[in-house]
Amino acid sequence: MSEELAQHLIDHLLDALDGELSGRSRVIDGLLDLRQASERADVIARIDEILADVPGVTTVANQWWMATLEDLRELVGSSSLTAL
Repeated sequence: MSEELAQHLIDHLLDALDGELSGRSRVIDGLLDLRQASERADVIARIDEILADVPGVTTVANQWWMATLEDLRELVGSSSLTAL
């Protein structure tokens, strides 16, 4: 899988945000999908850090989730540029 797929997945996850909260399991599933889609060690390491610190017991504030996805989008984008 490629970083292009990871970017597409991030866009999809951002588009799917609705309301103020997301289920914690949905957030973790999204992060695991991103981890699988990425080939870059730095991106995988960052996702692992995020997985260890996902807030909430059953729900996650969409504000946190959106900021996290934006940070990952930036990291994946910079990784793609570095790979060129």
